Amino acid sequence: MQTALSVIADLNGVSLNTLRAACEVREAAYLTSDLLLELQDPQVGIATVVSPASKGVSRGAMLAHGGSDDRRRFFLSEAAALAAEGAVVILPVTRVRQGDGVDAFAADVRNAVLTERAALDVLIEAGAPPDALSFLGHSGGGALGGILCAVEPRLAQIVIFGYGAGPLVRSMTAFGLSRGGGVTEDLTAVATWFDLAHFVGVGRPAQLLVQHGRADQSVPVAAGRALFEAAAPPKLWAEYDWDHGLDANPQATKDRAEFVMVGGSSSILL
Repeated sequence: MQTALSVIADLNGVSLNTLRAACEVREAAYLTSDLLLELQDPQVGIATVVSPASKGVSRGAMLAHGGSDDRRRFFLSEAAALAAEGAVVILPVTRVRQGDGVDAFAADVRNAVLTERAALDVLIEAGAPPDALSFLGHSGGGALGGILCAVEPRLAQIVIFGYGAGPLVRSMTAFGLSRGGGVTEDLTAVATWFDLAHFVGVGRPAQLLVQHGRADQSVPVAAGRALFEAAAPPKLWAEYDWDHGLDANPQATKDRAEFVMVGGSSSILL
């Protein structure tokens, strides 16, 4: 069995290429393009790029969805709002299986991180300044952002909302029990290894914002606080009277936009 370490140990220095846009849709304030991302043969990623239609690009941002399948649609309005302010935004598709064994899970995490690193190349190609790149990830998308904290030096800001330290261990343990097979040593090891506390504690240049809802029933706010405590500085903590769906909270969305568009801000510290 490959270990989690062995399947993502080569994430640095990978040569990534982007393919031509598959289609384009022009709105009044922004342009939407669907892209294919050429990773490592035979892996190909998919992403949507939302660009300003009538103003220059001042920043680049990546919005990463949670869940195990394509959920870009939940963040298109937030991407459009950022584009209207001058950011080029990319929404990559990631799929991480938790029900097909340890090797499949670890390989999916590796491919998801490769996809997101390729997405940063797209932002730069689209005109984003290389020193003004941000990542915003919700739930499982935030988990991938935690890994990027440790392996991606190009990011200036990282926002993790609706995730924390420990939920992967709990969810994979619950899955193993639900299948009647118990919790194997391999399953426990890989879930523990991929816990975000191990990654966010690595020193990095990026400013980190952790957002959490006090009424979150999917990932308890204590898990978010634990993640924040484990993170290396610079970092900010913000919590809201809301549930897991911080993508739909107006204040949290506004705070994320401010954090990204002004290059980090202490004014949202709550």
